[in-house]
Amino acid sequence: MAAGTAESRAGVITDYTTLSAAVGLGAVSTFGANVTVSLTNAPDGLEVASDLVLDGLNNAPTITRSDAGRMFHVLPNVSLTLKNVVISGGTSSNGGAIFNEGR
Repeated sequence: MAAGTAESRAGVITDYTTLSAAVGLGAVSTFGANVTVSLTNAPDGLEVASDLVLDGLNNAPTITRSDAGRMFHVLPNVSLTLKNVVISGGTSSNGGAIFNEGR
């Protein structure tokens, strides 16, 4: 992937590994077709440390969590935007599926 636009750096999300990488990079990421990502590999959820947009476009992606645990932890002064993405599951005593300390 060529450096340049935020989307080209983050790539297309197709599984847990590419979602985790996109969250680490921040910026804008899109999903491939018919994608379901399970977050059981992230005990405390994915930490969002820089502004992030996850855009499902018209691909109807789903991010799921079938066990007890948070899905995303948005750190202070950071924003997470989910567009056209279904999130399902995720529980926590502090924040539920998304613990938002951001803006």
